[in-house]
Amino acid sequence: MDIQLPIMDGYTATSRIKSDPALRSIPIIAVTSYALSGEEKKARAAGCDDYVPKPFSPRPLLAKIRQFLILALIAAVRSVCTEPTSIKCLSLGPLSRDERKWF
Repeated sequence: MDIQLPIMDGYTATSRIKSDPALRSIPIIAVTSYALSGEEKKARAAGCDDYVPKPFSPRPLLAKIRQFLILALIAAVRSVCTEPTSIKCLSLGPLSRDERKWF
């Protein structure tokens, strides 16, 4: 979420997204050129799940996105697997080449 949006700032947009129960679980990473102290705290107070100050290297941002994707994958598996030792849960199969690059 870019904090310096033209019509509505990112803090307001994030607060509105997080106030909707259907959207609340979508992770939001604040991206801002406001690298002043207290900005990360302000972003998190608005509902952002993480914070990246500009300028930034793409690798740290991609690492944060990867973490959220892994958490979403774990949550999805847990929602399907009510018994962790069931055949259904154990037969998820190996990761594909494309899936492995995320880890």
